[in-house]
Amino acid sequence: MLLIAMNMRAPFNAVGPLLPQVTTDQGLSGGAAGALGAIPLLAFALFSPLAASIGRRLGSERTILMALGILAAGILLRSLVPAFGGIWIGTVLIGMGIALVNVLLPGIVKKNFPTRVSSVTGLYAAVQSVFAAAFAGVVVPIAGTDPSGWRFALGIGAGFVIIGMVIGVPLLRSRRTITAETISAPQNASIVSPWNRTLGWQVALYFGTQSMAFYALVTWLPTIEQANGLTPADAGAHLTLLMLVGVVTNLLTPIAMNRAGASQSWLAVLSATMMFIAWAGYFFLPSWGIAWAIFGGLAGGSGLVLLLSLFSLRTRSPATATALSGMSQSIGYLLAALGPLLAGLIHDLTDGWAIPILFIITTTLMQAVFGYLAGRPRYLENITPDHPARTEEPNPRTP
Repeated sequence: MLLIAMNMRAPFNAVGPLLPQVTTDQGLSGGAAGALGAIPLLAFALFSPLAASIGRRLGSERTILMALGILAAGILLRSLVPAFGGIWIGTVLIGMGIALVNVLLPGIVKKNFPTRVSSVTGLYAAVQSVFAAAFAGVVVPIAGTDPSGWRFALGIGAGFVIIGMVIGVPLLRSRRTITAETISAPQNASIVSPWNRTLGWQVALYFGTQSMAFYALVTWLPTIEQANGLTPADAGAHLTLLMLVGVVTNLLTPIAMNRAGASQSWLAVLSATMMFIAWAGYFFLPSWGIAWAIFGGLAGGSGLVLLLSLFSLRTRSPATATALSGMSQSIGYLLAALGPLLAGLIHDLTDGWAIPILFIITTTLMQAVFGYLAGRPRYLENITPDHPARTEEPNPRTP
């Protein structure tokens, strides 16, 4: 799983440092360059709902193998095919492959590590964050000064995907474990669609509001800080600090979750509060950028682990965990793409950052509300007609 996790952010995060080279080599406008960055998030939103049904038909492990193949093909197409829109088609395939894996892995965690969901999720999140940061750090020197050097620098990412395909997926398929159903779910537990459950929407909207605030911060932090007098070097260092703090909280959040017990509500509220402090700090005291970057990293790292863990903690079977993951990531990444876009549009209309920051602050308040609701210890599935209290809500179709 950790070998697969290496590839879940790096293929699109590494584009940012090379974007000036890419735009020069491809002759892209500023709007086209922005669209290139938004395509993966939109692909996540589009393909995430399909992952659960594909996984049920082909099996999760086989679907992950197929998705990694799509991801490798997308990386190579983006780098090696300059004609026929190779960079655009390749980017769509990259988003599609990552979306399928992102949705299916919570079900894999639920099946293989049912009693260690938060700790395994924290490791998974930390590995993908560390590898994405490391890969983004080396692509610029690898690319060099050649305008087309970005092709080789980004193309080598396909090699890491192939490692995940050759080593990681066979290990997933060969692992024999006790399933989550055996441990926690009675034989008559039903698999339900999260789309018509209140709890499903609470988890999805928590994912969406958290993603809006976090991706807006990552996208606009350097610009906001430079607009308030910080140097580009300091702004870049603060963004790096945010990422590093996020990795630390990826690893510490599972410990806090284990001590908190069955409910994750107050941890979700605490994570949202730290994101609120980060954005409020940029509104009232923007010169203290290093402090607000730390709070943003604490919020982003803890929020990611909470989000990914909720797919398993709010369900009783791997199949339902996968369905909830698909719904939440579809809605969540759509809002994630809209957050930076709307903040940028509001900035253009108001010619300043005060109103856009206030807009994002309201999303952190909604994040706290939905996080509290989604963190309560309930399950999507009905268990038995005699025990409706153990479910999120009675199912009117149950006799």
